[in-house]
Amino acid sequence: MPTQSSKTSKSPSRYSVGMFSAGEARCDRWQELAHAGQTLVAQSSSGSSTKETLATVEALLAPLSAMETFRAYPGEAMMSALKDALSRRDYSSFSRITNRIAKAIITGSYRRSANAWKVGEEGEKEGNDRLMKDYFDTGDLTKPYFEVLIVSDDPTPEQVRQSRAELRQLRRPEDPFVYEAVTVPSFEDGILGVVLNADVQAVVIRDNFRFKSQFDAPLLRTYLQQHLSLEPGSMEPKNHGVALARAIRKIRPELDVYLIIDGAVEKMASHLDSKNIRRVFYGIEDLMEIHLALMEG
Repeated sequence: MPTQSSKTSKSPSRYSVGMFSAGEARCDRWQELAHAGQTLVAQSSSGSSTKETLATVEALLAPLSAMETFRAYPGEAMMSALKDALSRRDYSSFSRITNRIAKAIITGSYRRSANAWKVGEEGEKEGNDRLMKDYFDTGDLTKPYFEVLIVSDDPTPEQVRQSRAELRQLRRPEDPFVYEAVTVPSFEDGILGVVLNADVQAVVIRDNFRFKSQFDAPLLRTYLQQHLSLEPGSMEPKNHGVALARAIRKIRPELDVYLIIDGAVEKMASHLDSKNIRRVFYGIEDLMEIHLALMEG
């Protein structure tokens, strides 16, 4: 969790190079995209050709869209608004949103400012207002911020939004931290989440999920090759949760891992030997118990 404890003073583990390079690459790409957005505005205003700049934008936006699925910010609403503005050739809105995201990521303002999460008035949709409303009603970004990675089997977008909203509703004035949830559907995506996202400070792993990532981008495959030696089909899905906890411990030993299992824990007792598994939950338990466990961790 985001405290000034010994967790932050540990010697660098082997994930450090991958995480820092991923963070730098992310900042660089967003800066380049913001610059390209400004160029689009200037070219469209002067009547110049935008073909080459649009090609640059597409080349930057495709990998960024994949990378941002492992982070809570900028989130679905802002990414959707950005892509919608580009498809409508509303380059002014595209530039404004891209610039806002780039600044928030570079400065970290999204951790402490609600305004960083707002799309803004230009090109904003009613759906985006609905998606973000519960965040601003219940959020408290004056507290230290972190993110929780949830690994679950193929949740629908609506299930992800509902789960995120339910966790936000559990926030209490006495909570020492505020967190956002990031949900991924596979073993490989779980690895990518802890490697690419330095804001992740805890991982919640549900039972029975697939191994293979939804993405096949070369950049993401490079990170997987660096940090994962297991192959698809090397284990049964029922064992993916514990195996993922072990893999996470090798990459980021400071992270707390929480397992949610459907079967009896006694049957898995011999497998629950990963030292970073902080607690095991049984099936669908009270979400408040999970929330309190995250706060305690």
